[in-house]
Amino acid sequence: MGSALYRALIEILRLQNFQNLYGIIGIPNDASVALHAKFGFETIGRYHETGYKLGKWHDVVIMEKALGDKSCPPEAVIPVTGIPIEKISQILAEGKNMYLQKNIGE
Repeated sequence: MGSALYRALIEILRLQNFQNLYGIIGIPNDASVALHAKFGFETIGRYHETGYKLGKWHDVVIMEKALGDKSCPPEAVIPVTGIPIEKISQILAEGKNMYLQKNIGE
């Protein structure tokens, strides 16, 4: 489900003209790091002993994915309400279908 949701989210953010995406992940979390890497995120930094969870201090990694063309000025960000609902519905339906095909075989 994570891949289907992330694919839809990235496509909607691209339509909104976002230029960069960031993932901030408490580690160890190999599954989340792998998911981000699968979608083209690269590790750009690490904060040491930043998060406290289950009685231990944990590092946090920052991952980045460039979306936009950096050879020209960016277009203005479009609010999600400015994206046609039909387009958002299509993207979400594609994500749902991807999930169902992978997990249920429909």
